[in-house]
Amino acid sequence: MNTIKPNPKINVAGVTGYLLWLRQDLPTVYAKAVQTFPQVAAFDTVLRAQLQSRGLGFDWSSIGSALSGAASSVGSVLSHVGSFVATNAPAMLTTGAGLYGLVVKQQMLNSQLQLAQAGQYPAQTGIVQSPGNQPYMTSIAPAGSFTSILSGSIAGIPTWILLVAVAGGGLLLLRRR
Repeated sequence: MNTIKPNPKINVAGVTGYLLWLRQDLPTVYAKAVQTFPQVAAFDTVLRAQLQSRGLGFDWSSIGSALSGAASSVGSVLSHVGSFVATNAPAMLTTGAGLYGLVVKQQMLNSQLQLAQAGQYPAQTGIVQSPGNQPYMTSIAPAGSFTSILSGSIAGIPTWILLVAVAGGGLLLLRRR
């Protein structure tokens, strides 16, 4: 049986949320991004100043507005940062050896980047420990709101159409009784 240790949710959307997720869940990659991208370094400087001025016990969302200006400069290089993250992500992101693990890792990192680009919250991630296997990080809870779920698709069919079809079928069944 797999056990999952969830990481805390990030309550800030967009580029700011992505950078906070990166800092929290992949700190070594974040540190390398700070050294590589001046825009991420500027964001980190503002973040550190906010953390020092607020002390312990704050909520990420309470400093989100202060960070949005610094994060906006990262928005112009976000796709480059995302590629950098994918290249430098540690091995613990894979679910095992081989191609499958690499595909799952890339899907999770791409998903987090796409959520940031769409101005949405990062998905919550966690560390999965399976018996006899190495631990790995994966998305454990989708981010976003009910409307983002409805705007998604399953097998290429919009989710809202599937929900309407299921509800309509259920009503027909109830009516026949």
